[in-house]
Amino acid sequence: MRVTGFPSSIPSCTPGRWVASGADCYALKVFDDALRATGTALVAAIDWCVGNGMDIVNLSLGSTNPKHEAALTRVAERAQSAGVLLVAARSAGGVACYPGCLAAVLGVELDWDCPRDSYRSRRLGDEDVVHASGFPRPITGVEPRRNLLGVSFAVANVTGIAARVWEAVGAGPGRGRCLLVRQALERGWVRPEAAMPLAADGRPRP
Repeated sequence: MRVTGFPSSIPSCTPGRWVASGADCYALKVFDDALRATGTALVAAIDWCVGNGMDIVNLSLGSTNPKHEAALTRVAERAQSAGVLLVAARSAGGVACYPGCLAAVLGVELDWDCPRDSYRSRRLGDEDVVHASGFPRPITGVEPRRNLLGVSFAVANVTGIAARVWEAVGAGPGRGRCLLVRQALERGWVRPEAAMPLAADGRPRP
């Protein structure tokens, strides 16, 4: 399994009780001398991930500009068709964030009360939405709220959990496997203690 994180953060593939022992992590740079990138660069980066056999892509960035919606929708659909799971922030400061708010992407919302090694699925309108902690891995001697934090870490935490579920699902067609992992997370079927393989429908086996 290949997991990509960009701009510069590698998702946690071993968050607490979740261990994706078979994950190879890759970093893909899209920023240069400032923490900003063009929509064209983001589309190109996602296409690179698709073309180079990545399985899961952690997007620690996104755009609230609606003018990028069409291009990001197309590239997200290309990724989904190829069996690549995109994980991204669904919103930023209450504003829809692309590509995380798109139908072909596993969108993540921030939940400061959620334990860092877990996640929650909540109904928002007509969608089941994944929520996760915005805290990174703890640093000895540093109070959590004095460290970097926010929705990008919620996305990384969910990416780590998704990597573990990806392994548990086992081999199968890429697109079907991608959709199973997403469905299992969005519907809250995955438990931290579920280290066993999942059933064919994505539910934990008893």
